[in-house]
Amino acid sequence: LYKGVGMMWILGLLVFLPLLTAGLLFFIQGDRLRDAVVKVSAAAIAMLSLFVAFTYFGNKVVFRLGDSFLAQGAILVDILVALAVFYYTCVRFHRYWIALLEAIQLGAVLWFEYVSHGTLDYYADIVVDNFTLIMILIAGVIGSLIAVFSLGYMEAFQKEHRDVRDRRDFFFFVLFLFLSAMFGLVVSNNLLYMYTFWEITSVCSFLLIGYTESRVAVNNSFKALWMNLLGGAAFAAAVIVMGPPYHSTAPTNIAGIGGNACDSYSCASPTLRFYQIGDDAFFRLASWGDGGAHAHFCASPFFYDGESGGVSDYQTLSRPWK
Repeated sequence: LYKGVGMMWILGLLVFLPLLTAGLLFFIQGDRLRDAVVKVSAAAIAMLSLFVAFTYFGNKVVFRLGDSFLAQGAILVDILVALAVFYYTCVRFHRYWIALLEAIQLGAVLWFEYVSHGTLDYYADIVVDNFTLIMILIAGVIGSLIAVFSLGYMEAFQKEHRDVRDRRDFFFFVLFLFLSAMFGLVVSNNLLYMYTFWEITSVCSFLLIGYTESRVAVNNSFKALWMNLLGGAAFAAAVIVMGPPYHSTAPTNIAGIGGNACDSYSCASPTLRFYQIGDDAFFRLASWGDGGAHAHFCASPFFYDGESGGVSDYQTLSRPWK
């Protein structure tokens, strides 16, 4: 077991660097400056991912965040993501039943945060092992390559489809936000943090799929959104089932208690499997090619990369415990 403060800062940088890039790209309008920022950031993220993987391979890294400002920040992010969902589902497109699904799971998570405050054991909020490092490589290297590839693809797309509003600044903002959330997802060993990052990726999927703003693209984006929100609801259910009896939302900690803890985990497993099934159905049932959801087509390998991140968390939750 390896514990290092330096490693914690590096992991934080992996999440923060694409997040910072996303913020910059949201305000950059010129093509040249945008291309430069994307290429430099992609190179930095890829190199940092390689450094982390080769430096710490063979060491198991565990960090305890505790009931810190990060935990409070996760709650704030949950609320902000929910507000974004409410805006698109209630104000712009009037898909109220999808908003209800978001409200139910957010209410469940906030209720748990309130009733469990000060009672949870935060031993291992972040766990990085060899498998996690492989997922970091996939997200950091492949994701960065796709971001660079998207520059040329989206330029050609906008020239070919002049009727589509040019929102490449928004596209790359969402793409790097997705990458930031994916790094957080694969290193998390706390269902509350997993839920937060999952919600971010769900909204990013929705926004990218609806990039062209055509009727079919919008319908497809909402199809993806409600499927992913079902996964979020499964996460929320797992938190409620696993958390109160054992005062922990870390799967490794719960399983390590022994005895009836495994019964609690067994009860929560169907909800986690349901999230995985919903995530898989997201790709099986959505018709991305109909109506020009080209922004998602461009980034579709990145979404399969995100799917791999989901599988990583699923394997972390379902693998045998020692």
